[in-house]
Amino acid sequence: MGGKWLGYLKEIAPCVVSIAAMFNPDSAPYAPMFLPAMQAAAAALAVLLAPTQVHSTAEIERALADAAQRPAAALIVIPDSFFFARTSTT
Repeated sequence: MGGKWLGYLKEIAPCVVSIAAMFNPDSAPYAPMFLPAMQAAAAALAVLLAPTQVHSTAEIERALADAAQRPAAALIVIPDSFFFARTSTT
């Protein structure tokens, strides 16, 4: 599944060369099992994968700022309740 996420992202945004994969290891202990497939796909797609652990809203903001500094960057958020609780409806 993790490899598919990178493949789909690269398909819709072919210019992407750097992808941050954000997850909270406390609320998504399963997230690291996606990483080997994501790393293999990143190598095949010639993109840099940056697994990014976050534990708070402040860390999310920092991770987004860091990702925004990279040229042609994208973000994948591994879904879990931590991120669902931080979505905005406005």
